[in-house]
Amino acid sequence: MHGDGDLSPGARIRLSALGKTRCPRIKVHTGVVIRTTDGSDAVRVLLDGRNAPVTIHSSYLELEAKQPQT
Repeated sequence: MHGDGDLSPGARIRLSALGKTRCPRIKVHTGVVIRTTDGSDAVRVLLDGRNAPVTIHSSYLELEAKQPQT
């Protein structure tokens, strides 16, 4: 996975600018990593509001900025 050890299961992600350009049909841009695949750059992601995960190339994803806790 290009050394992206930070895209581990449970991580909150969003589509990158490249992902939004390449996947215009995806309307919800945030979700959670379900699993990564060995030997591939694909990541299984459950997008917010969806019932089934989708497979997205890791270069289309970036970690969501952490929200400060109050």
